[in-house]
Amino acid sequence: IYEFTVVKPDFKVEKQVSVDNGKTWSTNAETTPGSTILYRVIYTNTGSTQQDNVTIYDTLPTGVSYVAGSTLVAHAGTGGSYKASVDGITSNGLTIGSFAPTANAYVKFSAKVAEKNLPKCGINTLRNVAKVWTSTGEKEASADVTVNQTCEPGKITVCELSTKKLITINESQFDSSKQTKDLSLCVELPQTGP
Repeated sequence: IYEFTVVKPDFKVEKQVSVDNGKTWSTNAETTPGSTILYRVIYTNTGSTQQDNVTIYDTLPTGVSYVAGSTLVAHAGTGGSYKASVDGITSNGLTIGSFAPTANAYVKFSAKVAEKNLPKCGINTLRNVAKVWTSTGEKEASADVTVNQTCEPGKITVCELSTKKLITINESQFDSSKQTKDLSLCVELPQTGP
């Protein structure tokens, strides 16, 4: 009788965010413009073979920027405690080593939400995506941060249809039945003498 062990490479990736400095972690969180948040990636080798050159690359959404010097890594090689790591997780990726079956690693870093100039006024859902590459494949996971950006109403110049005159109004007051953004409809004729 022969016994065979099936060799199966596999792994799991989790992406989480914290808005309270790491007290709680989730895949969805709410915060305010200008706040600092923490992102965490958890890699676990769930297969039956060692995985080499495990690399994590994190893509930050528009409106979120990496805080330099904030990357920390924890795994068996660091004694399970977080240790400072080089920057690069959001630019070139961060190679964290080789992992035997059931071994895992935690990588966390800080990011800053923009004070202004988020993608839009109102509710912004900022999706952060982490990709993990191993010697046996790649996977990704994401976490969302919701930010409500209050914007001052902008002023726009429009053509008032009833008078054919250019007027400046708050953008929120624009009414297409009374005004048009096609300013060429309000070209004033030059005044000439008698």
